Amino acid sequence: MARNIGVNFNGKRIVRPGAHSRIDSQGLGAFGSSSEKKLILLGSSQGGEPNKYHSFTNYSEARATLRGGNLLKAAELAWAPSGDGVGAGEIGFVRVEDAKQAVLDQAGFKITSKLYGSEANKIQAKLEEGSIAGSKKLTVYFWTDNAREIYDQLGPVFNFKYTGADVYAGLTIQTDANGKAEKFIVKTGADQATATELVAYDLGATAEFKEVNKLINEIGSHPELSASVTLAGNKTLDTEVLDAVADQDIKTSFTVTALKGDIVNQLAYSRLVTVEVKAGEVENFESTYLTGGSNDTVPASWADKLDLVSGEGGYIIVPLTADEAIHAEVARYVESQSNNEKNEMRAFYGGGMGETVDQAINRAVTLNSHRAVQCYPAITRKASDNSTETLPAYFTAALIAGRSAGVPVAEPVTFDYLNLIGVEKVLSSGEIDKLLENGVTPIEYVRTRNRKGFRVAQCVTTYQDDNNPSYRENSISELMDFLNIELREHLESRFVGTKGTAVTGALIKNEVQSFLDQKVREEWLVEYDPESVVVLDGEVVEVSYAAMPVTSVNYILITGSFYRSALTAS
Repeated sequence: MARNIGVNFNGKRIVRPGAHSRIDSQGLGAFGSSSEKKLILLGSSQGGEPNKYHSFTNYSEARATLRGGNLLKAAELAWAPSGDGVGAGEIGFVRVEDAKQAVLDQAGFKITSKLYGSEANKIQAKLEEGSIAGSKKLTVYFWTDNAREIYDQLGPVFNFKYTGADVYAGLTIQTDANGKAEKFIVKTGADQATATELVAYDLGATAEFKEVNKLINEIGSHPELSASVTLAGNKTLDTEVLDAVADQDIKTSFTVTALKGDIVNQLAYSRLVTVEVKAGEVENFESTYLTGGSNDTVPASWADKLDLVSGEGGYIIVPLTADEAIHAEVARYVESQSNNEKNEMRAFYGGGMGETVDQAINRAVTLNSHRAVQCYPAITRKASDNSTETLPAYFTAALIAGRSAGVPVAEPVTFDYLNLIGVEKVLSSGEIDKLLENGVTPIEYVRTRNRKGFRVAQCVTTYQDDNNPSYRENSISELMDFLNIELREHLESRFVGTKGTAVTGALIKNEVQSFLDQKVREEWLVEYDPESVVVLDGEVVEVSYAAMPVTSVNYILITGSFYRSALTAS
């Protein structure tokens, strides 16, 4: 009698112990770095549960769940934005479309895909007789991934027999209105009509014999009964899932079954489907596709999707859409989190295909925030499968956001080269100047004696009010965020909730100076005024400090003076 052992791997069932392998090269080079600037992407994908926050640290893990679509493309760009391996660390994902699972509704149970989307309709299932008597075999096959899961010898749980001297012995397993087993009764006697109760065991979630193993051990201790587990795989089940029987002859060995419960138990580890039992007898069926899976449409508003991001520690958010109404929703969310929730954030945006310089500028002027970075133009990249495609500018935003997330706090990404093979529009010097002046972050093509390629001309915010570099240069605005975050958390953890004594002001001033000294050493600040002001007024402590932040070197001005001299032959 064969046992149901082994694992499903690479489209086949493996029983013999050993090391087995397969190659998945699509994630090479796309691994997250250590970054304190967590990136979050919102967009569409071919997989992944919608209306749920997902988080991954490398491309292979993300691809297993997301499968394809904008989220996965953007993640690949963000994890490997350049050739030096500096990119985003952990990335959060929210799938925005209300995708549906595929379902196969059969007699006795319902199979539902774990995959959300139209690809789930490519999953097939088949139920047939198993390899041992009285059992079933369920096969689930997803041909897109060549993934086949085989669950054989479903149903049999343990063999049971009456070994006493009475002529008649019968077994009844009673079930309640919901089909759950509640009594295990054995009657013996001269015949069925006159038989009396030999044993009766309470079954179910609140009963003494909740687990099948405990019931078998109890039966085995009775001198007139014998029970032994079948050789049909792992049968660690609860007694409430045992199948009903009535006056079953047990003078000869009888196999107690739990077909529906066994199916649910075995498929709990399926990577493809889940199973739900329902009323009715389980019947065999031929290989049948699950149906009803759909990707659905991208909603007009993503406001409810942004709620899923709250509390996840994100700092940079990228909406993978060119829709300006959604950009406005994201901008309001970022401002609300930063101003009202003590959760400083910023967002990177991009337009669609074929947009002009003026259209990109109009987007930036509309946003007008030191927490917004508008990226331009659309890009052409080579994917991990060596395909080439041109992507809208919101992928440019994901690319530059990934680079910004990967570099240390306050480090600019100006002149950082990117993993690109082209851009939709090669910008002239005049166009780059115009874009930067109006708050757009452009990608420029450069060709020098030593190198050619595509790089970030300068990462600027869309802030339009004045020339204050603390708001216009993204790296400096970022530094301000983290400086305030760390100082706030530092002082809050040390002093809020403590007594405000005569020396509290001096203690806080020392803490502020120590903190700023550390930031000078870390090259966040050039210098600061050591006479920071701390005023203690009742329950309120006011702290103010003056510091010079480290800025990026954006301009080097070189003047060369040439002269000539009369040469006289000697």
